Amino acid sequence: MCDLRTEQGLAQINALLDYIGTGHKIGDVMAISLRSLQVEAGIASDVLASPSKELTYVTDCWFLGLRKCCAKHHIWIHVKANRVPSSARQHDQFIMDIATSMPFKRQELVDINLVRIYLKVCTISDIATAVGSSLHLSAWKVEPFSDRRSNLSFPHQETPTSSQRGLWRKVLRHILCLQPWTTNLCHFRPLGIWHAPSNMV
Repeated sequence: MCDLRTEQGLAQINALLDYIGTGHKIGDVMAISLRSLQVEAGIASDVLASPSKELTYVTDCWFLGLRKCCAKHHIWIHVKANRVPSSARQHDQFIMDIATSMPFKRQELVDINLVRIYLKVCTISDIATAVGSSLHLSAWKVEPFSDRRSNLSFPHQETPTSSQRGLWRKVLRHILCLQPWTTNLCHFRPLGIWHAPSNMV
C-alpha cells in the first residue's frame, strides 16, 4: 500500500526539478515563492537544504509540505535560485535562530517574526550600529530605520502591537544579556570584522 504523503512529496520534488531554473513561468513563480519563504523564515540555513529545522511560525505554503517530505526521508535540496541572507560579520547571528532557541510558544514566535518583518531585518548586524558594539535605537523602539534599508524583498507588515513589541524586546534583551529593568543598548558581544556584504544598504 503506497504512502500518499510520500507520493505527494515525490511529485513536488519532480515538479521542482522540472520547472525551476528553466525560464518557465511556473519555475519563476517557484523561485519567487522560495525566496519569499527564506526571507519570512529569517534563518541562517537554506530552507530546503535544512528541512529538519521546524518553521512553525511561517505562513503555510507549498514549500512547507515539500520540506516535511524531505525531512522525513532525509533529503536536502539546494536551489541555486534561492537567496539566503548574509551573516555579514564575525559573531553575527540570525534573530529567528536566537528566538527559536528560547522558550517561546508558537504564536509568540509568529509575533516576534512579524516585528522582524516590519523592521525588514534578519541578523544582529542588521540592527546593530555601524561599529557593531551596540544596537541601533530604532531596533529597540521598533521604528523603521532612517539611515538604512534592506536589500531583500520583505512582505508588507502592519505596525506591530504593544504586545508584539514586548516579545521582540525580550529577544533583544536576551541578545544583550540585559536584566528586565535595564534599557542599556550596549554590553553585548561586539560584532567583529565584515566578511560578507551587509543585508542593509
